[in-house]
Amino acid sequence: FATPTPGPGGLAMRSLPLTVGGFTDKKGQTGENPTISGVSEPDAKITITVYPDGIGGEVYADKTGKWTYKFTKKLTPGAKSVLIVATKPDGQAQINKTFTVVGSSGGNPFGIILTIMILAAVGFGVYVYVKSNQ
Repeated sequence: FATPTPGPGGLAMRSLPLTVGGFTDKKGQTGENPTISGVSEPDAKITITVYPDGIGGEVYADKTGKWTYKFTKKLTPGAKSVLIVATKPDGQAQINKTFTVVGSSGGNPFGIILTIMILAAVGFGVYVYVKSNQ
Protein backbone atom coordinates (compact mmCIF):
# COMPACT_ATOMS: atom_id res chain seq x y z
CA PHE A 1 0.00 0.00 0.00
CA ALA A 2 1.08 3.57 -0.60
CA THR A 3 2.19 5.71 2.26
CA PRO A 4 -0.52 8.30 2.86
CA THR A 5 0.55 11.67 1.54
CA PRO A 6 -0.92 15.06 2.32
CA GLY A 7 -3.84 15.88 0.08
CA PRO A 8 -5.51 19.21 -0.64
CA GLY A 9 -5.47 21.45 2.43
CA GLY A 10 -2.71 19.40 4.08
CA LEU A 11 -5.01 16.54 5.09
CA ALA A 12 -3.56 13.04 4.99
CA MET A 13 -5.00 10.80 2.29
CA ARG A 14 -6.40 7.42 3.18
CA SER A 15 -4.98 4.16 1.85
CA LEU A 16 -7.26 2.55 -0.73
CA PRO A 17 -7.65 -1.22 -1.08
CA LEU A 18 -5.82 -2.58 -4.13
CA THR A 19 -5.21 -6.15 -5.23
CA VAL A 20 -3.75 -7.47 -8.46
CA GLY A 21 -4.60 -10.89 -9.86
CA GLY A 22 -2.04 -13.27 -11.29
CA PHE A 23 -1.05 -12.29 -14.81
CA THR A 24 2.09 -14.44 -14.88
CA ASP A 25 2.76 -18.15 -14.67
CA LYS A 26 4.45 -19.89 -11.71
CA LYS A 27 7.85 -18.77 -13.03
CA GLY A 28 6.79 -15.10 -13.05
CA GLN A 29 6.62 -15.04 -16.84
CA THR A 30 3.99 -13.65 -19.20
CA GLY A 31 3.53 -13.04 -22.92
CA GLU A 32 3.96 -9.82 -24.88
CA ASN A 33 0.29 -8.71 -24.48
CA PRO A 34 -0.75 -9.59 -20.93
CA THR A 35 -4.06 -8.70 -19.30
CA ILE A 36 -3.84 -7.42 -15.73
CA SER A 37 -6.87 -7.33 -13.46
CA GLY A 38 -7.66 -6.70 -9.84
CA VAL A 39 -9.92 -5.07 -7.30
CA SER A 40 -9.94 -1.63 -5.68
CA GLU A 41 -12.67 0.77 -4.58
CA PRO A 42 -15.57 1.39 -6.97
CA ASP A 43 -14.80 4.13 -9.52
CA ALA A 44 -11.10 4.34 -8.56
CA LYS A 45 -8.76 5.33 -11.39
CA ILE A 46 -6.20 2.57 -11.99
CA THR A 47 -2.95 3.61 -13.71
CA ILE A 48 -0.68 0.86 -15.03
CA THR A 49 2.91 1.53 -16.19
CA VAL A 50 5.51 -1.06 -17.22
CA TYR A 51 9.19 -0.15 -16.84
CA PRO A 52 11.53 0.12 -18.66
CA ASP A 53 9.14 0.00 -21.67
CA GLY A 54 7.06 2.98 -20.50
CA ILE A 55 3.93 1.25 -21.81
CA GLY A 56 0.66 1.38 -19.93
CA GLY A 57 -2.61 3.17 -19.53
CA GLU A 58 -5.59 3.89 -17.32
CA VAL A 59 -8.85 2.16 -16.52
CA TYR A 60 -11.55 2.73 -13.91
CA ALA A 61 -12.80 0.19 -11.41
CA ASP A 62 -16.45 -0.72 -11.96
CA LYS A 63 -19.23 -0.38 -9.38
CA THR A 64 -18.01 -3.53 -7.61
CA GLY A 65 -14.36 -2.39 -7.64
CA LYS A 66 -13.19 -4.83 -10.36
CA TRP A 67 -10.89 -3.60 -13.12
CA THR A 68 -9.08 -5.11 -16.11
CA TYR A 69 -6.37 -3.69 -18.35
CA LYS A 70 -5.32 -5.30 -21.66
CA PHE A 71 -2.07 -4.06 -23.15
CA THR A 72 -2.59 -2.78 -26.69
CA LYS A 73 1.14 -2.49 -27.44
CA LYS A 74 3.51 -5.44 -27.21
CA LEU A 75 5.97 -5.48 -24.34
CA THR A 76 9.56 -6.23 -25.26
CA PRO A 77 11.02 -9.52 -23.99
CA GLY A 78 13.00 -9.37 -20.76
CA ALA A 79 12.78 -8.37 -17.09
CA LYS A 80 10.08 -5.81 -16.26
CA SER A 81 8.51 -3.97 -13.36
CA VAL A 82 4.85 -2.89 -13.34
CA LEU A 83 3.56 -0.08 -11.15
CA ILE A 84 -0.19 -0.14 -10.51
CA VAL A 85 -1.67 2.91 -8.78
CA ALA A 86 -5.27 3.32 -7.61
CA THR A 87 -6.41 6.88 -6.94
CA LYS A 88 -9.52 8.69 -5.75
CA PRO A 89 -9.79 12.30 -4.64
CA ASP A 90 -9.33 11.28 -0.99
CA GLY A 91 -6.99 8.30 -1.23
CA GLN A 92 -4.45 6.21 -3.11
CA ALA A 93 -2.65 2.88 -3.16
CA GLN A 94 0.10 1.32 -5.24
CA ILE A 95 1.57 -2.07 -5.99
CA ASN A 96 4.87 -2.76 -7.73
CA LYS A 97 5.52 -6.23 -9.20
CA THR A 98 8.43 -7.67 -11.17
CA PHE A 99 8.00 -10.19 -13.97
CA THR A 100 9.59 -11.42 -17.19
CA VAL A 101 8.14 -11.07 -20.67
CA VAL A 102 8.76 -14.09 -22.86
CA GLY A 103 8.67 -13.30 -26.59
CA SER A 104 6.71 -15.32 -29.08
CA SER A 105 8.65 -18.12 -30.70
CA GLY A 106 7.45 -17.23 -34.19
CA GLY A 107 6.16 -20.71 -34.94
CA ASN A 108 7.73 -24.14 -35.07
CA PRO A 109 11.04 -23.99 -37.00
CA PHE A 110 11.24 -27.81 -37.18
CA GLY A 111 7.88 -27.90 -38.99
CA ILE A 112 9.06 -25.30 -41.50
CA ILE A 113 12.32 -27.16 -42.14
CA LEU A 114 10.48 -30.45 -42.58
CA THR A 115 8.05 -28.86 -45.07
CA ILE A 116 10.93 -27.43 -47.12
CA MET A 117 12.70 -30.81 -47.16
CA ILE A 118 9.55 -32.60 -48.36
CA LEU A 119 8.93 -30.04 -51.10
CA ALA A 120 12.58 -30.28 -52.20
CA ALA A 121 12.43 -34.09 -52.28
CA VAL A 122 9.21 -34.08 -54.32
CA GLY A 123 10.62 -31.45 -56.68
CA PHE A 124 13.86 -33.39 -57.13
CA GLY A 125 11.92 -36.62 -57.70
CA VAL A 126 9.79 -34.98 -60.40
CA TYR A 127 12.94 -33.54 -62.02
CA VAL A 128 14.66 -36.96 -62.09
CA TYR A 129 11.51 -38.65 -63.47
CA VAL A 130 11.12 -36.09 -66.27
CA LYS A 131 14.83 -36.20 -67.20
CA SER A 132 14.90 -40.00 -67.27
CA ASN A 133 11.89 -40.15 -69.63
CA GLN A 134 13.25 -37.76 -72.25
